[in-house]
Amino acid sequence: MNKSFSFSKPFIIAVVLASLTLAVYWPVQKYDFVNFDDDEYVYDNPHVKTGLTLNNIVWAFTKSHSANWHPLTWISHMVDCELFGLNAGGHHLINLYIHIANALLLFFLHKKMTSSMWKSAFVAALFALHPLHVESVAWISERKDVLSTLFLFLTIGAYIRYAQRPRAVSYLLMILWYIAGLMSKPMLVTLPFLLLVLDFWPLGRFTGPAAASENPRAMPIKAWWSALMPLIIEKLPLIFMSIASSIITMVVQKKAMSSIALAARLSNAATSYICYIVSTFAPLHLSVFYPIPQKPSIPSGIVAVTILFLISISALLKIRTQPWFFTGWLWFLGILTPVIGIIQVGAQARADRYTYVALIGLFIVIVWGADYLLKTMPSRKMTFIIFAFVWIFLCAVSARAQLCYWQNGLTLFKNAVAVTKNNYVAHNSLGVAFAKTGNSDSAMGHFQESMRIMPNNLAIYNQAVIIGNHNQLKKAIVCFNESIRLDSTFANAYFCLGHAYKLVGDDSLALVQLKKAMLIDPDCWQGYHSLGILAFSKDSLDKAISYFLHELDVNPQSWDAYNCLGLAWSRKGDYQRAFYYLSKGIHVCPDSSWEPYFNLGMILLKKGRLNSAKGLFSEALRLSPAQTVPFVNRAAIHVLQGSIDSAVADYSQALCIEPTMAFAHYHLGLLFEKKGVPDSARVHFIKAFANDPTNALYRIKMKTGDKKRKI
Repeated sequence: MNKSFSFSKPFIIAVVLASLTLAVYWPVQKYDFVNFDDDEYVYDNPHVKTGLTLNNIVWAFTKSHSANWHPLTWISHMVDCELFGLNAGGHHLINLYIHIANALLLFFLHKKMTSSMWKSAFVAALFALHPLHVESVAWISERKDVLSTLFLFLTIGAYIRYAQRPRAVSYLLMILWYIAGLMSKPMLVTLPFLLLVLDFWPLGRFTGPAAASENPRAMPIKAWWSALMPLIIEKLPLIFMSIASSIITMVVQKKAMSSIALAARLSNAATSYICYIVSTFAPLHLSVFYPIPQKPSIPSGIVAVTILFLISISALLKIRTQPWFFTGWLWFLGILTPVIGIIQVGAQARADRYTYVALIGLFIVIVWGADYLLKTMPSRKMTFIIFAFVWIFLCAVSARAQLCYWQNGLTLFKNAVAVTKNNYVAHNSLGVAFAKTGNSDSAMGHFQESMRIMPNNLAIYNQAVIIGNHNQLKKAIVCFNESIRLDSTFANAYFCLGHAYKLVGDDSLALVQLKKAMLIDPDCWQGYHSLGILAFSKDSLDKAISYFLHELDVNPQSWDAYNCLGLAWSRKGDYQRAFYYLSKGIHVCPDSSWEPYFNLGMILLKKGRLNSAKGLFSEALRLSPAQTVPFVNRAAIHVLQGSIDSAVADYSQALCIEPTMAFAHYHLGLLFEKKGVPDSARVHFIKAFANDPTNALYRIKMKTGDKKRKI
């Protein structure tokens, strides 16, 4: 009976851990995307939002995007879009389920390595519920965090099996899981180092120091090396993969690397380590973005380095009596090394998401340290349980509170602005969130505040977009040029500048700017589209077709590209190809726009396929009932088919939408004339002439109606 009960304890702990995590994070299913990376990663990424296709999978493996190469992360987002479309709740839940799987894996792996069930449960619970981890779970774009960690734990699991019983299958699985982890997020490049640390404790494979006398420093260097070398050799394939991943990452992130001085970077890196430690115990004022101080404090960095050095020396001196201290501390330091900012990528000083795996090291130190300190207490077990319960409860409450800020972009960046100072990125992003709700005044205020704190290309660019949307195109052009001056590699600014020049009628300057945008970002499908429209307007149909085809290479689901290709081929007189592209556009995005239906209907009308054309005009009106041209052309078909009343109804509907349409008044007058209602006919002839007095036919009909009325 006792044996059976003991066997079931891990299962019960796992169920409780999963249930508690699910309860804390459950509201996330109702949360939206946020306007910070989610656009580039999911809802504005044509390769992701169109789901799992062969072309999209090839793109994931062969292209870098958003300064990253992580094909498995892209594919996981594609699967989400295949399952949930752009319903953000489904994407959030997948992040949550992977996070729960990670917590359970950590529990079982730690238990397997240490044979300590309750301390393993405590470590896993802290991992599952600590507020610093909310960012990795609640941010859809951080799928790479939870997914790569899943593969990290699977790699460690395979390594444990290999360490306990060396077999080729376990070793091969370890390599495969590690490859999958690196293709999810390259932050795992320090995993070979982590495995080496685990060899010392808790796996006990590195017996050099332990086999020494009471003074480990007395052990000869040769003996250390002899004990260490076999463990390094067995990890060489992992080390080579880590180096390869690092090189790839350096290449794709080259443009995002900062030019901050080395001393400032080192100071910020040391200070960030201390901030992470402090936030572990006091997770207050957490933000999605922490700006690098404009004047980093070198003395603060020196103090931070001193603290880190003293803790490291302490861990080393206690390596025999407290091996968990040594392992946990090196876990924390080592996992953070690639993202600590010595090689600075981006403008952040630090990020909560970077602690997702790293904090496990501190949790090991905290949990095992608490147990060690409580050894001398008479009620040690009960005290440890109370300590664990209180901290887990506080973490759960704090995590739920932090989770609330992730509901949408407004709540997220309002919090960021409130808890940080001089956060120009947060002000800019809050402005974007306000702009999405239509609150242009608030948006402009935050863009201007962002510029006041630090002149930056994004804030002035976003101001230009709002100004342009208010038809102040000349002022928008000035702002787009300023954005380009601040960052000459920003493709979107060139694209919008080209579009603005096109709207003011300067096609030559528009062409120059659009081509610059395409040179910087060959995947800017909007640029190809605008170039195609320019070429089409100048009747350069072959060029236009080429640009639209390039657009489809980047964005295969662009109904607009198919529509424009159909129009271009139709103008060239190739109705067969026009029919193909317009039909394809309808098939790919059946409810995106009325235009492909209408344009295809016009081709069928020219071919005399009246019923098919009429059906397409009806579909166009279903999608956009406020369009006049489908009504007018459907009315013309009704006339050809002798359905006068239906034709009258369609022309009348067109005039309800656009009362000044002379063409519709004229034809409605003809129909009333045919129906024998001369007074109604005359009214419409008069309105036709009033709205287009240059049309001789309208004048004749109006005068004819007057003469008949006099007779």
